Amino acid sequence: MSESDVTTTEASKDPQKINAQALISRLVSATTLFKGFATSDVESLIAVSKKVKFKAGDDIFLAGDQAREMFVLLSGEVMVWTDPPGRDQPLGKLSVGAHFGEMAIINSKSLRSTNVSATKDGLAIAFSPLRLHDAPSAEPMIYRNVARQLADRLAAIEKNK
Repeated sequence: MSESDVTTTEASKDPQKINAQALISRLVSATTLFKGFATSDVESLIAVSKKVKFKAGDDIFLAGDQAREMFVLLSGEVMVWTDPPGRDQPLGKLSVGAHFGEMAIINSKSLRSTNVSATKDGLAIAFSPLRLHDAPSAEPMIYRNVARQLADRLAAIEKNK
């Protein structure tokens, strides 16, 4: 039996399992957040996350909101921005594989410091720090990768001063 026959047979038996495998492959290849993760780690993280659909123009969160979840963008595009009195300040666009709202897992009692709005229809997975404890093999790697990326962002800011 060829590899394509196996895939076709598996898909006809359980299409949701194949969709989950495709999602896992996509997450691992599309985002640095999952660098070093085994498939089982991503599976455990997906199991404790929820899907969030949004349409262009939707606010995913606003500055001042309670920081309850971190998001990983599976499709679509979002804009991160601040709104100092009297003017909007775009900070950047994020696309597939990007993550945002990571301060929610660092300090779930904090308030959002930026706004994130959809510029294209899309889908994200969201997970809270409370649910991360239910994915014990993934939890330390999420914290490690978020810490590395926050350090990289700080270094880039310092370099551009």
